[in-house]
Amino acid sequence: MRVYTTNQIRESDKTTIEKYGVPSHSLMEIAGHKLFDEICKVRPEPEKVLVLLGRGNNGGDGLVIARLFILKKINTSILLTEDVEKCTPDFRKNFEILKNVSSEFPFLEILKYDPSDTELLRLEANESDLIIDALLGTGMKSDLKPPYSTLIPFINSLNLKEKIVAVDIPSGLNADTGSPLPDAVKSSLTLTIGGGKAGLYSYPAPDFTGEIRIVDIGLPVANLSDPYIEITDEKIFRSRLRRNDINFHKGSGGHIGIIAGSGDRPGAAYLSSLGALRGGAGLVTLFSEREVINGVTRLFPEVMTEETDFDNDSEEYLSELLSGIDSLIIGPGLSNENTVLNWTKKVISFWDKYLVLDAEALRLISEMKFDESRVVITPHPMELSRIINTPKEEIQKDRIGHSIRCAQLLNTVVVLKGARSITAKPSGDFTINTSGNQFMASGGMGDLLSGLAGTLVYQTGSAYEGARMAVYIHGLAADIATKSIKAPLTATDVAHFLREAMEKAQIYE
Repeated sequence: MRVYTTNQIRESDKTTIEKYGVPSHSLMEIAGHKLFDEICKVRPEPEKVLVLLGRGNNGGDGLVIARLFILKKINTSILLTEDVEKCTPDFRKNFEILKNVSSEFPFLEILKYDPSDTELLRLEANESDLIIDALLGTGMKSDLKPPYSTLIPFINSLNLKEKIVAVDIPSGLNADTGSPLPDAVKSSLTLTIGGGKAGLYSYPAPDFTGEIRIVDIGLPVANLSDPYIEITDEKIFRSRLRRNDINFHKGSGGHIGIIAGSGDRPGAAYLSSLGALRGGAGLVTLFSEREVINGVTRLFPEVMTEETDFDNDSEEYLSELLSGIDSLIIGPGLSNENTVLNWTKKVISFWDKYLVLDAEALRLISEMKFDESRVVITPHPMELSRIINTPKEEIQKDRIGHSIRCAQLLNTVVVLKGARSITAKPSGDFTINTSGNQFMASGGMGDLLSGLAGTLVYQTGSAYEGARMAVYIHGLAADIATKSIKAPLTATDVAHFLREAMEKAQIYE
């Protein structure tokens, strides 16, 4: 499903008002009615409603919702955070309409926020069946200022998340990064207007959004310019791969090479090989140390092997060694000895076909430039921190932005692993993965992913498509695994469900 940046939605909103001639107040009225209808599907018969209002158009949407509850003769309280005279014109217009309606439908109570006396607000919130968060919209980019810097933490301290519905975005959340500023309202449902905002789906936003529903108000989002942003869903990779030719053979599936494993980490080579096999590789060859090869061949008779001479980095040797390989995976469990690292760096520079770099290989690439059509790197946040020389904590505050920055710096496809993994291109296009779960937190998951990615990059013919498909299938396999038993998973557990995940995603025509 396509989602958008705040600038894209703002552009669409501006087009509707200035080019198409729809008055901003009319657009707010449409939004308010659509929001109200959606709220009533979730909370059909509240006896008491509390609407939290900011000074902007997000608050204006909240006023329309409040009015519609009053017209249904439902007791409704609104909390004003600032003087009405300081609010936007459309807010003020809807406030006057609300007062006019309440003169005939006396179900309105107007409250004013006082940070020094919150007992009345505490009582109102606890007595309400439904709380509407219409404090701040998607324009928030900097840290919260008074009165929101005290009000939002207070609302969260009441532990009433299940009652709260956020209008467009939980107040205090950055709509582009998904990070709180530094706090945000925790809601059980977010009704986002016009189109999904990318930040709502990126970590750590899910801690604040609850369920997300898109409220269509007729914005022309189909004509929006790049970047093209997607979140993964059950339809995104449907029929992406083809095996409907009865003459499909092992060469069609690709010959996947894996440079992985060392004496103290042989399992990484095993898991990467397993990912490649389960991903549909026609042939798999492991290039490694003799000790690693002996272990892998006992487990996988399907895997071919080649003992590697790390002292020989001549182009003649590398050409002969890697002859026939279509897609190469480098890094999982490799030794960090200088001889091995120097040899690996030479291979990375030498190789000119599909390439997936993970783990130890990521230590070698900070000053390299690649071809984004064929190269994928798969760092976790600490590895990305080293590549772009940025603290891990800063990366986690803006996983999207730093993934794109790295993609542009190295001219490669970047998969930033973790909760809601990001797959980014240098163009600024990216995909947020929604599959996977917390039971995947164990060693070896990335090794399995690298093998799967190397295979799917070749089968799709695209570094970006193959990488994001691999991330989705990998997470989906873990989701399937935890349907029967909610318990920690190993990478081999997940591998067992990769075929079922592929079938569920319907990736083959």
